[in-house]
Amino acid sequence: MTQGLDVSLAVSPPNLSDDLGTSTRAIPALGPLLDADAIQVRDLADRITFWNPGCEGLYGLPRGAALAQDAHALLETRFPTPIEEIKAQLLTEGRWEGEVTRTTADGTEVVVAARWALRRDASGAPVEILEIGRDITAARRAEENIRRSEYRFRNVFQAMAVSFWELDFSQLAVTLAELRAQGIKDLNAHIAQNPGFVREMMRQSQVVDVNEKSLQLFGGTREDLLGPVDRFWPRSSEAVFAASVVAAVTRQSHYEAEAKFRKLDGSEFDALFTCCYPREHLPRGATLVGIIDITDRLRAQDALQKAQAELAHAARVSTLGELTASIAHEVNQPLAAIVTNGEASLRWLGRTEPDLDEARAAIQRMIDEGQRASDIISRIRAMSTKSAPEMADVPVGATIEDVTPLVRRELARHDVVLRLALAPDLPVIRGDRVQLQQVLINLMVNAIQAMEQPGVSRRDLTVRAGVQDGAVLVEVVDTGPGVPAERAGQLFNAFYTTKATGMGMGLSICKSIVEAHGGRIWVDPAEGGGSAFRFTLPVPTTA
Repeated sequence: MTQGLDVSLAVSPPNLSDDLGTSTRAIPALGPLLDADAIQVRDLADRITFWNPGCEGLYGLPRGAALAQDAHALLETRFPTPIEEIKAQLLTEGRWEGEVTRTTADGTEVVVAARWALRRDASGAPVEILEIGRDITAARRAEENIRRSEYRFRNVFQAMAVSFWELDFSQLAVTLAELRAQGIKDLNAHIAQNPGFVREMMRQSQVVDVNEKSLQLFGGTREDLLGPVDRFWPRSSEAVFAASVVAAVTRQSHYEAEAKFRKLDGSEFDALFTCCYPREHLPRGATLVGIIDITDRLRAQDALQKAQAELAHAARVSTLGELTASIAHEVNQPLAAIVTNGEASLRWLGRTEPDLDEARAAIQRMIDEGQRASDIISRIRAMSTKSAPEMADVPVGATIEDVTPLVRRELARHDVVLRLALAPDLPVIRGDRVQLQQVLINLMVNAIQAMEQPGVSRRDLTVRAGVQDGAVLVEVVDTGPGVPAERAGQLFNAFYTTKATGMGMGLSICKSIVEAHGGRIWVDPAEGGGSAFRFTLPVPTTA
């Protein structure tokens, strides 16, 4: 409860009255309300003559310790302007309001919003000063934290080597709200039916701020970049912009994609586009966009892919070189059969009574053998041609069967028995048939060559294919000496080889091809000795 105050003051907590009346009963009556504020009265020498419970709670000083003390010395008051100027205003206007910093009994600094009123006696002479104070320390700290956060953000915004835009999409938000009011809930479907709506959304999204990197990347001044974003988005990137809006509407935290952007001079570049949607900014229609120029990165990736394609082509040609004898044998067989059947046809036709049926059958066999030779040459040509990968439906079983004729001579030369164990109804996968044949031939030739080492009594090569965990599993198993455990992890590294004349690229290329198809490749010890090279190929999910 506020102590009795024998001064002629009438106080209204929200605003100190200029009418300094003579009612001394007003303050005790308002005591419970006024105790929420720190109220003190000082004489003209700043000695405390009144100290309410609000002061005791704020400053940690009981009434007895405060009365008669110099208030500013006791509380180590720091003023926003010199005290002489404040007192001059008080004498002239009868009031002063401002923020002061004071120290409590335990040494804590507090910020107080202080309102002073000057009481005069009947003759008009100044008598004492009434102060009502309110602790605003927490509010000022929060404001300072916000200022510091904004300062840090502004420094990061300007200093980062990334183009940052601040966008205002409040106008777009109104448009989207109108669509919802019309019953349009599927924004993707609406965009698909109204392609021009994407451009309209762009025109309703405004750039309100950019950083220094944006000026360097897009050209021009800050003012040049402010305004609608549609001029920066080429037609080819409209789908990315639309997807970013859908991400915001569906309350995703961020969106990221690669897209092309247009500079002020009209040139285009590839960029990584990132958009974040802080929940606290969404009500005011604000978002932050980051744009990173990835032109050089994409060029490097293209160069790497070309180099990998060149290397894979060289490896295929090298593999075909190793299989020259086998290829020649496979081509010679149908050619010899063509000659034999041609000679037989001439004999059947050269009889006194030509046997047309036999001649016709011999000619049909010639056609069949010619087609067989053509198929073999087509497979060889596909292996040796330098062309970009073509993703298509690939029947795994047929692909395995297609490569076996190419290694048949190699099998016979090394006295290796080949066994195929292909599961019935193997699924079709998506891939490049030539590349997958390259993997199979490489693994099979490696297995054949591994079994020619001394000490290998049984030379069996087994190729299995089945389905496991939603993927096709292909295994190439030999009965050779096997791979030491310490070398198994290195086999797929580029330039690592166990052959005296090997380049160490075959298995590395196999790994690249399999991984590019979404699978993986590894080697395990085979049961009963030897090595089992295994790789998986994902089976496409049906829609």
